[in-house]
Amino acid sequence: MASIETAFAWSQLSESEQLSEWTSFLDHLDAGDAGYHRAYAVLMPLWISGEVPLGVGSRVERGERTRSAVAEHVLGRDRLTTDEVDQLLGPPPF
Repeated sequence: MASIETAFAWSQLSESEQLSEWTSFLDHLDAGDAGYHRAYAVLMPLWISGEVPLGVGSRVERGERTRSAVAEHVLGRDRLTTDEVDQLLGPPPF
């Protein structure tokens, strides 16, 4: 359970800061040192329950809606194929 201070500090972050912290937490999780992340006590219970932080979830949903709207406008449908994405954005940077 998150301490009051940690939970309060998390609640004071903007959506973009929460997204940054969530991404950082996932990187720490992949590296095996998530327990050392500063927001571990807030984020790990969410991860375990399969949720994302509220601010992060709303940004992800907005991004999905934006991508669908662009695809609908450009191609007349709501999904892009991998080739179409590469044509619009260029190949992945790896």
